[in-house]
Amino acid sequence: MLGVLVGLLCAASWASGSILMRDLARKLDPFTLNAPRSLVGGLAALAITLFTGRAEGYQAITPDKLFFMLISMGIGGCIGDSFYTISLGRIGVARAF
Repeated sequence: MLGVLVGLLCAASWASGSILMRDLARKLDPFTLNAPRSLVGGLAALAITLFTGRAEGYQAITPDKLFFMLISMGIGGCIGDSFYTISLGRIGVARAF
């Protein structure tokens, strides 16, 4: 039941975030818009990890795994989200989604 609730909350968050970002995407550049959103998301994920007591997995991250994880986050988070934000501003929420 908790998984269903979290899934619905995630869908509602994504939908409302897209609508809110539509107006901001026309006013701000994508990097300025995505930086606070990514920071809040990362801090929320870290807080949930620490709150649920699952932080022991972080000890298994070796420097080479951390490097590839950061590269992946940079490509997906910065470049991918920036293109998504640009599309929201140019073609609208309905077409971009």
